[in-house]
Amino acid sequence: MERWLAFIWLWLGSLSLARSGQVIPVVEVVTTDRLPELMTGEWMLEFYAPWCPACQQFTETWERFAQWAAEDKSFRLRVGKVDVSVETMLSGQFTVTHLPSIFHIREGEVRVYPSARSYSDLVDFIEEKKWSSIDPVPWWRSPTASHMRGIGVIFWLSEQAKVLQEKLEKEYQLPTYAVFIVIAVATIVVGLVLGGLTVCCIEVCMRLCSRSKPQPIRREPPAPSNKSDEPSQPDSTAKATTEATPTKQGNTVARKRKNKSKKNNADEAKD
Repeated sequence: MERWLAFIWLWLGSLSLARSGQVIPVVEVVTTDRLPELMTGEWMLEFYAPWCPACQQFTETWERFAQWAAEDKSFRLRVGKVDVSVETMLSGQFTVTHLPSIFHIREGEVRVYPSARSYSDLVDFIEEKKWSSIDPVPWWRSPTASHMRGIGVIFWLSEQAKVLQEKLEKEYQLPTYAVFIVIAVATIVVGLVLGGLTVCCIEVCMRLCSRSKPQPIRREPPAPSNKSDEPSQPDSTAKATTEATPTKQGNTVARKRKNKSKKNNADEAKD
């Protein structure tokens, strides 16, 4: 009977809150499938873990901030949270390195919240538009980038390896070294497969790029010229040399004759 009275009391209380216009604070639970929805509108997103003491202390403040965002319709702000122990892929795409991590998202631009995690700082961050003075993350760190999705898959695989380790140790009672060997072999096999696929993709892309490039025009070498048709410079030089050679020989012969005649004249004078 007491349980029914408590249920009726809670139901009447919820009706009174709805009639008075008050909004019950609700923090939206965000999963990996809702990533396209995150890129539209304005969001404040918290990444947390149930086992994190800092996240547990911050829960009340975050819910209070969500209530303020729900009551103030001028900003159209939505507040969400992501459990990194469940949504490991999404945490990898956002490159979450500490907990709790808070991100501000507005029309696809992602910014890291840098201020203190107090209620007043969170409200001032939105009301005073302090997010406008912060540079959004570059394109290569955007959660929607293709390579960031690959990093998310790596985070997911690491979590699956952890689950596999716990399952092998608890259900199959395997020793720790045997579990490590199984995980190491699986990691090597997966790495080889991914590496082979990457090399194949690069090879295909290189071949497609080489085909799309214009081929260079091959020019035929000029035909050899006929020496009989064109006058050759060496021929004229040889001719000049040939003409110059008899002249020198004639001068030499004339000198010998002159010297011989002088010698004969000298002999006759002696006689």
